[in-house]
Amino acid sequence: MLYGTEIELATIVLNHGAKQVPHAVTSNDITTILERRVPWGMNRIGQFYQNGMRAYDDHTHLEISSAECNNLDDMLAEEHAVEAFACALGAASCGEGPDSFKDLHIYKRAIDSDGNTTGAHESYLLRRSKELNRYADPKEVFGVLGTFLSVRNLFAGGGAITPEGTYSQGQKSYTLRTDYNSTTMDHKPVVNLRDAPLSNNNKWFRLHVVSGDPNMSPWALRMKIGTTALVAELVQHGVRVPTSLRPATGIVRLARNAAEDIRLENSYLMANGEEMTIQQINKALCLFTRQEIQERRDLTEEDKWVFDTWADVADNPRRYVRKIDWMLKLKLIESKIGHTMPFVENEDGEKQYTPLPDDELEVARDMDMRYTELGDGTIAANLRKKSWLEDMPKDPEKTTRFKTSPPQTTRAAARGAFIAAKGWPHRPRGTTWRAKWNTVTSVNGETIMIDDPTRPTGTTYSDVRL
Repeated sequence: MLYGTEIELATIVLNHGAKQVPHAVTSNDITTILERRVPWGMNRIGQFYQNGMRAYDDHTHLEISSAECNNLDDMLAEEHAVEAFACALGAASCGEGPDSFKDLHIYKRAIDSDGNTTGAHESYLLRRSKELNRYADPKEVFGVLGTFLSVRNLFAGGGAITPEGTYSQGQKSYTLRTDYNSTTMDHKPVVNLRDAPLSNNNKWFRLHVVSGDPNMSPWALRMKIGTTALVAELVQHGVRVPTSLRPATGIVRLARNAAEDIRLENSYLMANGEEMTIQQINKALCLFTRQEIQERRDLTEEDKWVFDTWADVADNPRRYVRKIDWMLKLKLIESKIGHTMPFVENEDGEKQYTPLPDDELEVARDMDMRYTELGDGTIAANLRKKSWLEDMPKDPEKTTRFKTSPPQTTRAAARGAFIAAKGWPHRPRGTTWRAKWNTVTSVNGETIMIDDPTRPTGTTYSDVRL
Protein backbone atom coordinates (compact mmCIF):
# COMPACT_ATOMS: atom_id res chain seq x y z
CA MET A 1 0.00 0.00 0.00
CA LEU A 2 1.14 3.54 -0.77
CA TYR A 3 0.80 6.32 1.76
CA GLY A 4 1.97 9.84 2.39
CA THR A 5 1.37 12.92 4.51
CA GLU A 6 0.60 16.58 3.94
CA ILE A 7 1.07 19.24 6.58
CA GLU A 8 0.26 22.95 6.71
CA LEU A 9 3.07 24.39 8.82
CA ALA A 10 2.52 27.31 11.16
CA THR A 11 5.18 29.98 10.66
CA ILE A 12 5.84 32.88 13.02
CA VAL A 13 8.14 35.79 12.20
CA LEU A 14 10.01 37.87 14.77
CA ASN A 15 11.46 41.32 14.01
CA HIS A 16 10.41 41.46 10.34
CA GLY A 17 10.59 44.98 8.93
CA ALA A 18 8.61 47.42 11.02
CA LYS A 19 6.91 44.67 12.99
CA GLN A 20 8.81 43.98 16.20
CA VAL A 21 6.32 41.49 17.65
CA PRO A 22 5.61 37.88 16.68
CA HIS A 23 3.14 37.58 13.82
CA ALA A 24 1.94 34.91 11.45
CA VAL A 25 3.16 35.09 7.87
CA THR A 26 0.93 36.18 4.98
CA SER A 27 0.43 34.66 1.54
CA ASN A 28 3.01 37.12 0.19
CA ASP A 29 5.45 35.89 2.82
CA ILE A 30 4.85 32.27 1.77
CA THR A 31 5.49 33.25 -1.85
CA THR A 32 8.75 34.84 -0.76
CA ILE A 33 9.71 31.69 1.12
CA LEU A 34 9.00 29.47 -1.89
CA GLU A 35 10.50 31.72 -4.56
CA ARG A 36 13.68 32.87 -2.80
CA ARG A 37 15.57 29.75 -3.84
CA VAL A 38 15.18 26.01 -4.13
CA PRO A 39 17.04 24.32 -1.26
CA TRP A 40 19.98 21.96 -1.72
CA GLY A 41 20.42 22.78 -5.43
CA MET A 42 17.27 20.91 -6.45
CA ASN A 43 15.10 21.46 -9.50
CA ARG A 44 11.34 21.87 -9.52
CA ILE A 45 8.42 22.08 -11.92
CA GLY A 46 5.72 24.34 -10.49
CA GLN A 47 4.89 23.12 -7.00
CA PHE A 48 6.66 19.76 -7.44
CA TYR A 49 10.30 19.12 -6.55
CA GLN A 50 12.84 16.52 -7.60
CA ASN A 51 12.72 14.97 -4.12
CA GLY A 52 9.11 13.93 -4.79
CA MET A 53 7.55 16.55 -2.53
CA ARG A 54 5.04 19.28 -3.30
CA ALA A 55 5.20 22.70 -1.59
CA TYR A 56 2.80 25.62 -1.97
CA ASP A 57 0.79 28.34 -0.22
CA ASP A 58 -2.49 27.02 1.15
CA HIS A 59 -4.51 29.82 2.79
CA THR A 60 -1.42 31.58 4.23
CA HIS A 61 0.15 28.34 5.40
CA LEU A 62 3.21 26.67 3.94
CA GLU A 63 1.91 23.24 2.94
CA ILE A 64 4.31 20.44 2.10
CA SER A 65 3.21 17.04 0.84
CA SER A 66 5.57 14.11 1.17
CA ALA A 67 6.58 11.79 -1.62
CA GLU A 68 4.71 8.50 -1.85
CA CYS A 69 6.09 5.67 0.34
CA ASN A 70 5.30 1.95 0.71
CA ASN A 71 7.00 1.05 3.99
CA LEU A 72 7.15 2.63 7.43
CA ASP A 73 10.89 3.22 7.56
CA ASP A 74 10.76 5.17 4.29
CA MET A 75 7.73 7.10 5.53
CA LEU A 76 9.49 8.12 8.73
CA ALA A 77 12.65 9.21 6.88
CA GLU A 78 10.50 11.05 4.34
CA GLU A 79 8.59 12.89 7.08
CA HIS A 80 11.84 14.04 8.65
CA ALA A 81 13.06 15.13 5.20
CA VAL A 82 9.86 17.18 4.84
CA GLU A 83 10.64 18.89 8.15
CA ALA A 84 14.20 19.61 7.01
CA PHE A 85 12.86 20.91 3.68
CA ALA A 86 10.56 23.33 5.52
CA CYS A 87 13.43 24.58 7.67
CA ALA A 88 15.65 24.99 4.60
CA LEU A 89 12.96 27.00 2.81
CA GLY A 90 12.66 29.23 5.87
CA ALA A 91 16.41 29.66 6.25
CA ALA A 92 16.69 30.71 2.60
CA SER A 93 14.30 33.58 3.34
CA CYS A 94 16.17 34.91 6.36
CA GLY A 95 18.90 37.51 6.29
CA GLU A 96 19.65 41.21 6.70
CA GLY A 97 17.95 42.53 3.55
CA PRO A 98 14.77 44.66 3.63
CA ASP A 99 12.64 41.78 2.34
CA SER A 100 14.25 39.15 4.51
CA PHE A 101 12.85 37.59 7.64
CA LYS A 102 14.60 37.42 10.97
CA ASP A 103 14.02 34.69 13.52
CA LEU A 104 11.56 32.71 11.41
CA HIS A 105 10.05 29.93 13.53
CA ILE A 106 8.25 26.94 11.99
CA TYR A 107 5.83 24.79 13.96
CA LYS A 108 4.43 21.37 13.09
CA ARG A 109 0.94 21.60 14.56
CA ALA A 110 -2.67 21.54 13.39
CA ILE A 111 -4.33 24.16 15.58
CA ASP A 112 -3.66 27.63 16.97
CA SER A 113 -4.53 29.12 20.35
CA ASP A 114 -7.86 30.41 19.00
CA GLY A 115 -8.97 26.93 17.93
CA ASN A 116 -8.45 27.42 14.18
CA THR A 117 -7.36 24.15 12.59
CA THR A 118 -4.98 23.61 9.69
CA GLY A 119 -4.28 20.63 7.49
CA ALA A 120 -2.44 17.62 8.82
CA HIS A 121 -3.63 14.94 6.44
CA GLU A 122 -2.70 11.40 5.50
CA SER A 123 -3.39 9.57 2.23
CA TYR A 124 -3.63 5.81 1.70
CA LEU A 125 -3.95 4.46 -1.83
CA LEU A 126 -6.31 1.46 -1.99
CA ARG A 127 -7.18 -0.71 -4.94
CA ARG A 128 -10.70 0.21 -5.96
CA SER A 129 -13.07 -2.62 -5.01
CA LYS A 130 -16.77 -2.89 -5.72
CA GLU A 131 -17.45 -1.85 -2.11
CA LEU A 132 -15.49 1.38 -2.63
CA ASN A 133 -16.89 2.02 -6.08
CA ARG A 134 -20.49 2.31 -5.00
CA TYR A 135 -21.99 2.37 -1.53
CA ALA A 136 -25.24 3.65 -0.04
CA ASP A 137 -24.29 3.89 3.62
CA PRO A 138 -20.76 5.00 4.59
CA LYS A 139 -21.27 3.54 8.08
CA GLU A 140 -21.23 0.09 6.50
CA VAL A 141 -18.12 0.47 4.34
CA PHE A 142 -16.14 2.81 6.60
CA GLY A 143 -17.56 1.79 9.99
CA VAL A 144 -14.49 0.02 11.35
CA LEU A 145 -12.29 2.90 10.15
CA GLY A 146 -14.59 5.40 11.85
CA THR A 147 -14.33 3.71 15.24
CA PHE A 148 -10.57 3.40 14.84
CA LEU A 149 -10.02 7.07 13.94
CA SER A 150 -12.10 8.03 16.98
CA VAL A 151 -9.76 6.27 19.43
CA ARG A 152 -6.31 6.12 17.79
CA ASN A 153 -5.35 9.29 19.66
CA LEU A 154 -4.45 6.90 22.46
CA PHE A 155 -1.09 6.49 20.72
CA ALA A 156 -1.24 8.96 17.79
CA GLY A 157 -2.66 12.14 19.32
CA GLY A 158 -0.54 15.28 19.16
CA GLY A 159 -2.03 16.88 22.27
CA ALA A 160 -3.03 20.51 22.68
CA ILE A 161 -4.14 23.18 25.11
CA THR A 162 -7.67 24.03 23.99
CA PRO A 163 -8.94 27.61 23.53
CA GLU A 164 -10.88 27.10 26.79
CA GLY A 165 -7.67 26.36 28.67
CA THR A 166 -8.08 22.61 29.17
CA TYR A 167 -6.02 19.79 27.63
CA SER A 168 -6.96 17.41 24.81
CA GLN A 169 -5.33 14.21 23.55
CA GLY A 170 -5.92 15.40 20.00
CA GLN A 171 -5.29 18.78 18.44
CA LYS A 172 -8.32 18.50 16.17
CA SER A 173 -10.65 16.18 18.09
CA TYR A 174 -12.74 18.81 19.85
CA THR A 175 -13.33 20.63 16.51
CA LEU A 176 -14.86 17.60 14.76
CA ARG A 177 -18.52 18.04 13.78
CA THR A 178 -19.77 15.09 11.73
CA ASP A 179 -19.22 11.35 11.41
CA TYR A 180 -18.82 11.11 7.61
CA ASN A 181 -18.55 13.84 4.98
CA SER A 182 -16.73 14.60 1.73
CA THR A 183 -15.52 18.07 2.79
CA THR A 184 -12.36 18.83 4.71
CA MET A 185 -13.11 22.25 6.20
CA ASP A 186 -16.82 23.02 6.54
CA HIS A 187 -18.19 19.95 8.30
CA LYS A 188 -14.95 18.62 9.85
CA PRO A 189 -15.71 14.89 9.63
CA VAL A 190 -14.05 12.01 11.46
CA VAL A 191 -14.02 10.08 8.16
CA ASN A 192 -13.49 12.06 4.98
CA LEU A 193 -15.27 10.59 1.94
CA ARG A 194 -13.65 12.67 -0.80
CA ASP A 195 -12.79 10.40 -3.71
CA ALA A 196 -9.77 11.93 -5.46
CA PRO A 197 -7.22 9.15 -6.12
CA LEU A 198 -4.62 11.35 -7.90
CA SER A 199 -4.17 8.36 -10.18
CA ASN A 200 -6.26 6.12 -12.46
CA ASN A 201 -9.76 6.56 -11.06
CA ASN A 202 -10.89 3.15 -12.33
CA LYS A 203 -8.17 1.30 -10.43
CA TRP A 204 -7.44 3.31 -7.30
CA PHE A 205 -9.19 4.90 -4.32
CA ARG A 206 -7.40 7.40 -2.08
CA LEU A 207 -8.41 7.25 1.57
CA HIS A 208 -7.94 10.83 2.74
CA VAL A 209 -7.65 11.11 6.53
CA VAL A 210 -8.18 14.69 7.70
CA SER A 211 -9.08 14.26 11.39
CA GLY A 212 -5.63 13.38 12.74
CA ASP A 213 -2.67 15.28 14.16
CA PRO A 214 0.95 15.76 13.07
CA ASN A 215 3.49 13.89 15.19
CA MET A 216 6.87 14.88 16.55
CA SER A 217 7.60 11.44 18.00
CA PRO A 218 9.00 9.02 15.37
CA TRP A 219 7.41 6.08 17.20
CA ALA A 220 3.99 7.77 17.10
CA LEU A 221 4.28 8.42 13.35
CA ARG A 222 5.19 4.79 12.67
CA MET A 223 2.22 3.63 14.70
CA LYS A 224 -0.23 6.12 13.19
CA ILE A 225 0.62 5.25 9.59
CA GLY A 226 1.12 1.53 10.26
CA THR A 227 -2.15 0.93 12.11
CA THR A 228 -4.21 3.10 9.76
CA ALA A 229 -2.82 1.33 6.70
CA LEU A 230 -3.84 -2.04 8.17
CA VAL A 231 -7.34 -0.86 9.06
CA ALA A 232 -7.61 0.65 5.56
CA GLU A 233 -7.12 -2.86 4.16
CA LEU A 234 -10.36 -3.86 5.86
CA VAL A 235 -12.11 -0.99 4.07
CA GLN A 236 -10.65 -2.19 0.77
CA HIS A 237 -11.99 -5.70 1.40
CA GLY A 238 -15.43 -4.48 2.48
CA VAL A 239 -15.17 -5.79 6.05
CA ARG A 240 -18.12 -4.58 8.14
CA VAL A 241 -17.75 -3.37 11.70
CA PRO A 242 -19.35 -5.62 14.35
CA THR A 243 -21.77 -4.06 16.84
CA SER A 244 -19.22 -4.65 19.60
CA LEU A 245 -16.96 -2.10 17.88
CA ARG A 246 -19.60 0.41 16.88
CA PRO A 247 -20.11 3.28 19.36
CA ALA A 248 -23.73 3.68 20.40
CA THR A 249 -23.52 7.48 20.29
CA GLY A 250 -21.74 7.82 16.92
CA ILE A 251 -18.07 8.20 16.10
CA VAL A 252 -17.81 11.99 16.35
CA ARG A 253 -19.08 12.00 19.92
CA LEU A 254 -16.74 9.14 20.79
CA ALA A 255 -13.81 11.03 19.24
CA ARG A 256 -14.56 14.25 21.14
CA ASN A 257 -15.22 12.54 24.48
CA ALA A 258 -12.25 10.21 24.23
CA ALA A 259 -9.89 13.12 23.53
CA GLU A 260 -10.93 14.74 26.82
CA ASP A 261 -10.16 11.53 28.74
CA ILE A 262 -6.55 12.42 29.51
CA ARG A 263 -6.35 10.05 32.50
CA LEU A 264 -7.80 7.12 30.52
CA GLU A 265 -10.44 6.40 33.13
CA ASN A 266 -13.79 6.67 31.32
CA SER A 267 -15.91 4.03 29.58
CA TYR A 268 -17.97 4.41 26.40
CA LEU A 269 -21.19 2.65 25.41
CA MET A 270 -21.01 0.43 22.33
CA ALA A 271 -23.87 -0.63 20.07
CA ASN A 272 -24.06 -4.10 21.68
CA GLY A 273 -24.81 -2.54 25.07
CA GLU A 274 -21.38 -3.07 26.61
CA GLU A 275 -19.12 -0.33 27.92
CA MET A 276 -15.44 -0.18 26.98
CA THR A 277 -12.49 2.09 27.75
CA ILE A 278 -10.38 3.66 25.00
CA GLN A 279 -7.75 1.05 25.74
CA GLN A 280 -10.22 -1.83 25.44
CA ILE A 281 -11.62 -0.50 22.16
CA ASN A 282 -8.09 -0.27 20.75
CA LYS A 283 -7.25 -3.81 21.88
CA ALA A 284 -10.45 -5.19 20.33
CA LEU A 285 -9.78 -3.31 17.07
CA CYS A 286 -6.23 -4.64 17.00
CA LEU A 287 -7.32 -8.26 17.42
CA PHE A 288 -10.20 -7.91 14.95
CA THR A 289 -8.00 -6.30 12.27
CA ARG A 290 -5.25 -8.88 12.73
CA GLN A 291 -7.65 -11.77 12.38
CA GLU A 292 -9.30 -10.35 9.26
CA ILE A 293 -5.98 -9.67 7.52
CA GLN A 294 -4.48 -13.04 8.46
CA GLU A 295 -7.44 -14.73 6.78
CA ARG A 296 -6.50 -12.98 3.52
CA ARG A 297 -2.69 -12.91 3.42
CA ASP A 298 0.48 -13.59 5.38
CA LEU A 299 1.68 -10.89 7.73
CA THR A 300 4.97 -9.15 7.02
CA GLU A 301 7.50 -8.51 9.78
CA GLU A 302 6.42 -4.87 9.69
CA ASP A 303 2.77 -5.91 10.15
CA LYS A 304 3.70 -8.08 13.12
CA TRP A 305 5.56 -5.23 14.80
CA VAL A 306 2.59 -2.89 14.35
CA PHE A 307 0.05 -5.39 15.68
CA ASP A 308 2.23 -6.46 18.62
CA THR A 309 2.96 -2.85 19.59
CA TRP A 310 -0.67 -1.81 19.15
CA ALA A 311 -1.81 -4.58 21.50
CA ASP A 312 0.87 -3.72 24.05
CA VAL A 313 0.13 0.01 24.10
CA ALA A 314 -3.57 -0.80 24.56
CA ASP A 315 -2.68 -2.96 27.57
CA ASN A 316 0.01 -0.67 28.98
CA PRO A 317 -0.32 2.89 27.60
CA ARG A 318 1.64 4.46 30.47
CA ARG A 319 4.66 2.40 29.47
CA TYR A 320 4.84 4.59 26.34
CA VAL A 321 4.56 7.98 28.02
CA ARG A 322 7.83 9.19 26.46
CA LYS A 323 6.83 7.99 22.99
CA ILE A 324 3.22 9.23 22.78
CA ASP A 325 3.17 12.93 21.91
CA TRP A 326 0.11 13.96 23.90
CA MET A 327 1.27 12.11 27.02
CA LEU A 328 4.79 13.52 26.93
CA LYS A 329 3.58 17.05 26.19
CA LEU A 330 1.10 16.83 29.08
CA LYS A 331 3.90 15.67 31.38
CA LEU A 332 6.06 18.64 30.35
CA ILE A 333 3.20 21.10 30.79
CA GLU A 334 2.28 19.77 34.24
CA SER A 335 5.93 19.92 35.24
CA LYS A 336 6.05 23.59 34.23
CA ILE A 337 2.87 24.61 36.07
CA GLY A 338 3.71 22.47 39.11
CA HIS A 339 0.54 20.36 39.30
CA THR A 340 -1.80 18.14 37.29
CA MET A 341 -4.56 19.62 35.15
CA PRO A 342 -7.42 20.81 37.42
CA PHE A 343 -10.76 18.97 37.40
CA VAL A 344 -14.05 18.46 39.20
CA GLU A 345 -16.04 15.22 39.41
CA ASN A 346 -19.58 15.07 38.04
CA GLU A 347 -22.43 13.11 39.60
CA ASP A 348 -21.27 9.96 37.77
CA GLY A 349 -17.80 10.25 39.27
CA GLU A 350 -16.22 11.21 35.94
CA LYS A 351 -13.57 13.93 35.84
CA GLN A 352 -14.54 17.18 34.15
CA TYR A 353 -11.41 19.22 33.49
CA THR A 354 -11.53 22.92 34.26
CA PRO A 355 -9.55 25.75 32.59
CA LEU A 356 -6.17 26.79 33.87
CA PRO A 357 -5.88 30.25 35.45
CA ASP A 358 -4.48 32.89 33.11
CA ASP A 359 -0.91 32.93 34.46
CA GLU A 360 -0.58 29.14 34.23
CA LEU A 361 -2.37 29.07 30.86
CA GLU A 362 0.31 31.32 29.35
CA VAL A 363 3.03 28.93 30.57
CA ALA A 364 1.11 25.91 29.25
CA ARG A 365 0.53 27.46 25.82
CA ASP A 366 4.21 28.33 25.55
CA MET A 367 5.22 24.70 26.20
CA ASP A 368 2.52 23.49 23.80
CA MET A 369 4.05 25.62 21.02
CA ARG A 370 7.67 24.88 21.86
CA TYR A 371 7.05 21.12 21.73
CA THR A 372 6.00 21.40 18.07
CA GLU A 373 8.80 23.69 16.85
CA LEU A 374 11.08 22.42 14.09
CA GLY A 375 14.79 23.05 13.75
CA ASP A 376 18.07 22.56 15.59
CA GLY A 377 18.09 22.94 19.35
CA THR A 378 14.33 22.43 19.72
CA ILE A 379 12.65 20.00 22.13
CA ALA A 380 11.95 17.52 19.34
CA ALA A 381 15.47 17.74 17.91
CA ASN A 382 16.99 17.01 21.32
CA LEU A 383 14.59 14.11 21.99
CA ARG A 384 15.47 12.52 18.64
CA LYS A 385 19.12 12.48 19.69
CA LYS A 386 18.33 10.89 23.05
CA SER A 387 15.19 9.07 24.19
CA TRP A 388 13.68 8.86 20.68
CA LEU A 389 16.91 7.69 19.03
CA GLU A 390 15.91 4.00 18.93
CA ASP A 391 12.74 4.88 16.98
CA MET A 392 14.51 6.82 14.22
CA PRO A 393 14.91 5.36 10.69
CA LYS A 394 16.99 2.20 10.70
CA ASP A 395 19.25 3.65 8.00
CA PRO A 396 20.51 6.94 9.51
CA GLU A 397 21.50 8.26 6.08
CA LYS A 398 18.06 7.73 4.52
CA THR A 399 16.67 11.07 5.65
CA THR A 400 19.68 12.81 4.13
CA ARG A 401 19.10 11.04 0.80
CA PHE A 402 15.40 11.86 0.82
CA LYS A 403 16.14 15.58 1.10
CA THR A 404 17.07 15.65 -2.61
CA SER A 405 15.95 12.25 -3.93
CA PRO A 406 12.59 10.52 -3.39
CA PRO A 407 11.99 6.95 -2.21
CA GLN A 408 12.99 4.61 -5.02
CA THR A 409 10.16 2.07 -4.78
CA THR A 410 7.14 4.16 -5.88
CA ARG A 411 6.17 6.51 -8.72
CA ALA A 412 7.89 9.33 -6.81
CA ALA A 413 11.22 7.97 -8.09
CA ALA A 414 10.24 8.37 -11.74
CA ARG A 415 8.63 11.77 -11.24
CA GLY A 416 11.65 12.99 -9.29
CA ALA A 417 14.09 11.80 -11.96
CA PHE A 418 12.19 13.67 -14.64
CA ILE A 419 12.02 16.89 -12.63
CA ALA A 420 15.73 16.62 -11.81
CA ALA A 421 16.48 16.61 -15.53
CA LYS A 422 13.81 18.97 -16.88
CA GLY A 423 12.91 21.26 -13.98
CA TRP A 424 13.69 24.86 -13.08
CA PRO A 425 16.21 26.42 -12.73
CA HIS A 426 18.06 24.06 -15.08
CA ARG A 427 15.40 23.22 -17.67
CA PRO A 428 16.39 23.57 -21.37
CA ARG A 429 15.41 26.80 -23.11
CA GLY A 430 12.04 26.81 -24.81
CA THR A 431 10.77 23.86 -22.79
CA THR A 432 8.09 24.32 -20.17
CA TRP A 433 6.42 21.51 -18.25
CA ARG A 434 3.52 21.35 -15.82
CA ALA A 435 3.68 18.65 -13.18
CA LYS A 436 0.99 16.77 -11.24
CA TRP A 437 1.20 13.68 -9.05
CA ASN A 438 0.75 11.28 -11.96
CA THR A 439 1.38 13.36 -15.08
CA VAL A 440 3.75 15.88 -16.59
CA THR A 441 2.50 17.94 -19.53
CA SER A 442 4.51 20.16 -21.89
CA VAL A 443 3.26 23.38 -23.48
CA ASN A 444 2.93 21.60 -26.82
CA GLY A 445 0.52 19.08 -25.31
CA GLU A 446 2.87 16.14 -24.83
CA THR A 447 1.77 14.28 -21.70
CA ILE A 448 3.76 11.70 -19.80
CA MET A 449 1.70 9.57 -17.44
CA ILE A 450 2.40 7.09 -14.69
CA ASP A 451 0.13 4.09 -15.15
CA ASP A 452 0.98 2.30 -11.91
CA PRO A 453 1.75 4.46 -8.86
CA THR A 454 3.21 1.49 -7.03
CA ARG A 455 6.07 1.13 -9.53
CA PRO A 456 9.11 3.38 -9.96
CA THR A 457 9.48 2.43 -13.65
CA GLY A 458 7.36 1.31 -16.57
CA THR A 459 5.44 3.70 -18.81
CA THR A 460 6.69 6.53 -16.66
CA TYR A 461 8.94 9.55 -16.73
CA SER A 462 12.05 7.38 -16.44
CA ASP A 463 11.34 5.88 -19.89
CA VAL A 464 11.38 9.28 -21.53
CA ARG A 465 14.66 10.50 -23.01
CA LEU A 466 16.02 12.85 -20.38
